[in-house]
Amino acid sequence: MLMLGTLLTGPRFGPFGSVVRDTVGLLGLTALGAATMGTARAWFLPLGWTLGATAYPGTGIVGEALTWQTQEPDSRPAAVVAAVLAAAGIAAYVSRGPRPRTSSENI
Repeated sequence: MLMLGTLLTGPRFGPFGSVVRDTVGLLGLTALGAATMGTARAWFLPLGWTLGATAYPGTGIVGEALTWQTQEPDSRPAAVVAAVLAAAGIAAYVSRGPRPRTSSENI
């Protein structure tokens, strides 16, 4: 809904397919982070992977898979990785939930 509001402005997020693919993949990474590192550190995985993808653009099938956030909307390896991350993140979060806080995080 918020993205529709941006149609009234000049800037664009990018092709719709890329936005959907990246959103799904990054949400999966965030869910994996919450399940493995806890909610306070859930953002580490998506930020780290995105920084790596923007710093080292990849080519070829493996490069496209590893840098899926920066690939063209029609990149099949990028779509597969984003879908796998989404499925893994959902499965981990649904089965385990967020990692419990440690005593140092409760302060």
